[in-house]
Amino acid sequence: TTGEHLFFDYPRGPEAIPIAGKTGTAQGRNNYPWNDSSVFAAFSTDESRPYVVSAYLEKAGYGSQAAAPVVKCTFLALADETRLDPVVLSDPLDLDATVAAPSQELGDRSCQQSKLSDGVLTDERVVE
Repeated sequence: TTGEHLFFDYPRGPEAIPIAGKTGTAQGRNNYPWNDSSVFAAFSTDESRPYVVSAYLEKAGYGSQAAAPVVKCTFLALADETRLDPVVLSDPLDLDATVAAPSQELGDRSCQQSKLSDGVLTDERVVE
């Protein structure tokens, strides 16, 4: 039930893609919570649209906090229920870099929301 709030208002009409999924948390070194990685995998139960989407976000917390919203937004885009930002290819990996790349967020985060709240839902809090 860790993804229950996030998927509360997931579309159930004929255009929607019915899915089944599982959250997971990969514990990091020494069981420190800041080392936990977020995992969510889901598959379509509609044989005419045989999609599988998974997300593994290193050091991003619990599965329903970070990875599940990525998968939800992807399935909504596959069903034309929402639009995602265009795919931007990353620069080649700089093996000599000493600074992390800047973080990026979706321009439109509405696919991460649920009717249970005005903000983006996680298991433990609502981010306004």
